[in-house]
Amino acid sequence: MEQKTLLTFQKKPFISGAGWFFETISFMLGVSYKLLILSTIFVLVSMGMSFIPIVGEVLSNLLWALFTGVMLVSISRIDKDSPISIKLGKYFFSKNVLSFLGLAISLFLSTSFISVLAAFALPIVAGEVVVKWLVIITLLTMYLVVLMITFFSPALIAFTDVGFVKAIKTSLLASLKNIFPLFFLFVIVITLAVIIIMLWSSMFPDLFQTLKASGDLGLDTLTNSPMSFLSIFGFGVMLTAFSSSLSYIVFKDVFEGRVQ
Repeated sequence: MEQKTLLTFQKKPFISGAGWFFETISFMLGVSYKLLILSTIFVLVSMGMSFIPIVGEVLSNLLWALFTGVMLVSISRIDKDSPISIKLGKYFFSKNVLSFLGLAISLFLSTSFISVLAAFALPIVAGEVVVKWLVIITLLTMYLVVLMITFFSPALIAFTDVGFVKAIKTSLLASLKNIFPLFFLFVIVITLAVIIIMLWSSMFPDLFQTLKASGDLGLDTLTNSPMSFLSIFGFGVMLTAFSSSLSYIVFKDVFEGRVQ
């Protein structure tokens, strides 16, 4: 039975979005090698599972929340200059694994429902411009809600031991209360991502065109273009380090006193 834990969160000003971004960069620079080692392990495990036919993709979808929780708690240990013990994995698998699995399944079902809805609805309204845009806005709103219910959820499960249902509800309420600074943060991150993708595509034009056409990064890329593969691997490591650190920084600020 889930404990009745009182979860309080703060409403932050609009400018906090920029503050979270720069604090994340500062944090990453301060613990760079530890964070990169942790992120490299995370990416290697994820890539290893992705190469397993069928089962690997299912495992990745089911375990992403658990991995995210482990990353967040590990980052909190790094932040406090505490050792990362192997007992951390035992703690998650024994105590919170069902909550993380519930969160992952909820996200999978939600995104699948929206994708199916889009696949059926958009062709039907293709000739109606106004209706088509209304459908697109509705679908984007649904994706936004899914993003909000999952933004704080892994950290809530990891740091407060609540069940996934309560984590989802609290994440949604906290995101709505901080919608403006989160939107500002989103604009900053998207702008930076566009700049990085433009630079990367100019450095590896052939690989970029291949990925754009097929959307596939498999063993062929590893064997035929190792430098290109390494660039993507490095990008994945940096993206993991940044996104995990950002989630930790925002959670620590919004849910004051909850990171232990």
